[in-house]
Amino acid sequence: MPVGLRGSVRSERQSGVTASTSVLRVCTPEQLSSIVVPASLAPCAALDALRVASGPLNALGLAWGPSGSTGFALATGEPLLRADSDLDLVLRSARPFTTQQRDALLAMLAEASQLCRIDLQIDTGHGGFAFAEWAAGRTRVLLKTAQGPVLTANPWEMP
Repeated sequence: MPVGLRGSVRSERQSGVTASTSVLRVCTPEQLSSIVVPASLAPCAALDALRVASGPLNALGLAWGPSGSTGFALATGEPLLRADSDLDLVLRSARPFTTQQRDALLAMLAEASQLCRIDLQIDTGHGGFAFAEWAAGRTRVLLKTAQGPVLTANPWEMP
């Protein structure tokens, strides 16, 4: 199973592989969306932005959660977040967004991104894409799939 190792700074990252029997715990972004922030984590803009984003994301009724360094910090309690850390979010939606859902996501991003940079990735079940790219009205977006990246006009359709 692929794993990512990290140190206290971004340059101390390393990819690797381990036996699945060596994994002690798995935390999904969805599990982290409602976790109590560990006391070991100092207040920072990414955690503040997560608090702002939580209400609107929960209101959508879709599975979502933090990933990236914020997700890692929440899962481990390791104080790796910095004042300039961004917030990576995953939102799972097997169907295209309604106009109301899209507008709610845009409003949430407008408010929360005043605190830090936010990268919202949409997981369709067969691939993932950047919400900002799709919301900008691009004719094709990059869908990252298990078979590799695909440019597509509809990221919810199986390529």
